[in-house]
Amino acid sequence: MAIRSRIILRILISAILATLLCLLFVDRGYRYSSTVVSVKPRNIDRENYYFDLNGDGRSEKALVFKSGKEITSLILYEWDDDLIDQINIGGKKVKRADLFSGDYNSDKKSELYLFSYLGDTLFLNVIDPYSTSNQVIRRKQIEGCKTGGGVAEYRITGSVMEDRNGDGIKEFYFAINAGFSLSPRNLFCYDLITDSIFISQDAGTSPNYSLRSDDLDGDGFLEIWGESNAYGNFGDSVVPYSDRSAWLMVFSHTLDFKFEPVEFEGFGSIVNADVLELQGEKKLVAFRTYRGNTDTIESELCLVDMNGNIEKRVDLSHFDLRNRPEFYTYNREISIYDATGRIIVFDQNLEFQKIIEKDWLKGHFLGRLRLTDNTEVLGFITDDVILRITDMGFRVLAEISLSHLSTPNVFMYQVNNKSAPEGLLIKTTDSELLISLIPNPLQYIIFLYGVIIFMSIYAFVYVIQVVQIRQEKKKAEVEKRLRTLQLQSLKSQMNPHFIFNALNSISAMYMKGDSVKAQKFLNSFSRMIREVVDSSDRVIVTLKEEMDFVRNYLELEKVRYGENFSFQIAIPEDCQGTELPSMCIHAFVENSVKHGFPDKSGEMLIEIKAIRNQDQVALYILDNGIGINGNEFRYGRKGRGLEMVSGILKSYTSISGKSIHYSIRKLNENDSEMHGSGKLETGSVIELLINL
Repeated sequence: MAIRSRIILRILISAILATLLCLLFVDRGYRYSSTVVSVKPRNIDRENYYFDLNGDGRSEKALVFKSGKEITSLILYEWDDDLIDQINIGGKKVKRADLFSGDYNSDKKSELYLFSYLGDTLFLNVIDPYSTSNQVIRRKQIEGCKTGGGVAEYRITGSVMEDRNGDGIKEFYFAINAGFSLSPRNLFCYDLITDSIFISQDAGTSPNYSLRSDDLDGDGFLEIWGESNAYGNFGDSVVPYSDRSAWLMVFSHTLDFKFEPVEFEGFGSIVNADVLELQGEKKLVAFRTYRGNTDTIESELCLVDMNGNIEKRVDLSHFDLRNRPEFYTYNREISIYDATGRIIVFDQNLEFQKIIEKDWLKGHFLGRLRLTDNTEVLGFITDDVILRITDMGFRVLAEISLSHLSTPNVFMYQVNNKSAPEGLLIKTTDSELLISLIPNPLQYIIFLYGVIIFMSIYAFVYVIQVVQIRQEKKKAEVEKRLRTLQLQSLKSQMNPHFIFNALNSISAMYMKGDSVKAQKFLNSFSRMIREVVDSSDRVIVTLKEEMDFVRNYLELEKVRYGENFSFQIAIPEDCQGTELPSMCIHAFVENSVKHGFPDKSGEMLIEIKAIRNQDQVALYILDNGIGINGNEFRYGRKGRGLEMVSGILKSYTSISGKSIHYSIRKLNENDSEMHGSGKLETGSVIELLINL
């Protein structure tokens, strides 16, 4: 059996058996471990919010509360609960308005936007949390906002940050939806630089609860829309876009309608929309639910183009949707969830596909979040008061019992703070919980198990094949053929050595949770293995071929270590045809990378240069690592790779009659100037003298 066939068979058998054994016998558990960090009573007059205000990837805490009759206080804490400051703002906080954050000047430090009111006057307060002088950098009065009985009963929804006029500064978009006071019901845009407010045209309704945004028409600016509710506050009054109906309203960045609002008649209607991309063109999927008592109006799905034309309607009456169903689009599919644990799935053309029934999802849908590792997740509070976090395919990623909570009006927010790399803030009617969400190490240990099982099977198959090879060797009668087989055997040992090192690196990346980098490394590694397999029957190669392999290896190391790692290779044409044993140069370079930079920090530089001197080629491998005296074990005791190289060089000399000698020494100034770029000040140099 050819060497290439043996290696391929060895890898295939090991990979298949290792995969099957891991899937059958290794229990990974959930992807995340979840723990309740704190439980606090919730007071509507004291609200906690979490934002990453300084761009360090961890959430600062903002506590907003009433500290006086006409004063709202904002206390800011660092992620480790160190106090930043307390800021007092005139007026009462609008109860139905969250605290918002946004980075208007793209300096990676977010400002806070807080709404307060005095009498019938509404103010937008813009706060710079880290200012050392005037923290309230703007206090803008918003005209036309009334209160009912001295209470601000309007809902303020935000927030979208978008550059409205192309000046490089983002404006703050928000919607105000008044209740029985009826006005205002508009989308607003605040320009902090000019201290100006822009308002959409008057209407009987405006986006409610949440704002959505996307560049729907590809012009580089966001369009904005939100949920619309038919509350019927206007009664029979004549007003544009009356709230006797729900409306699909899409606004441009200039607050004009993208298209004439689409009406969904019926008091009790609710309309929400999400984006669906079809053949490079974006469209909106509108989901109308109906909670009125008119038999002629039913819940429906609609496909709407960018001109406001309804291209298709799907009647959902026969699905008997319960309570208030939720919907979302993902991967060109539309999913509708209701409280019975059903997920009704439609394709991109609004054709019904299937119903997924999950008894363990009966309850309340909390929302959709994108975690810091870019994983999109869904949150549910079930009827048995268990918080379940799933991926977009409803595979459970984490769960935790919250049986001590009351379930009405549950909201979920993302938090990154000292409690965990990932966190969730759960707010109910009367409680507030901070929950940690930590990657489950058992989720990744399967890769370590896989490597161990793979290497065990690989070693077993390898032993069997070695026995076969030894039987073949006994039949050889010619001494030169015997020496050639010895060289091939040494090289076949070098390949597993390199594979073992690479697989250890891949395993370490998966253990650290860096799956994207590990996948990129694995792809590059696969290409290298293919090159090794393709050349496995050649024991002698040219210096050019060997350096091509070394260059690929160093590119692979650059993927691992990033921009801190660099290399330079200079091989003159009169040296490129020099013959030498395959992979011997790679072993020296690998040794320099692995042992020369043990802490993998700072600038890492490898330089390789060849010089021809009559009947000899001198090859120099320089690094700026710890140097020969920096680690007494680096060259005082040979690693397995260098022992193999010594054996290969000895066998090569006995077959070809040409000797190759090498030495390793501490880098000096003369080495750097004569054999390198002159940039290296400390490190080591390996010198190989190849006799022609």
